[in-house]
Amino acid sequence: MEILQSNLEGTLVDEMQRAYYEADGIVINPAAYTHTSVAVLDALKAVALPAVEIHISNVKRKGRLSANFLCRSGLLSYRYGRRY
Repeated sequence: MEILQSNLEGTLVDEMQRAYYEADGIVINPAAYTHTSVAVLDALKAVALPAVEIHISNVKRKGRLSANFLCRSGLLSYRYGRRY
């Protein structure tokens, strides 16, 4: 298992592409990128690895952005924090 934290979209995409050769799956917390990043979604689809999106907060409470989950369509599973 490898853990990466980055605020840079390009770094996340690079790591997903590297994971294609070195990992059996991806667990990702894309934070705001879940609403805004076509690049993250494209990378998830391109590597075609099993992927799970998680969030530490309840993204459904984020208002109008909660209706737009770009990343979700490229995932095996989706989970979010229900307590907050």
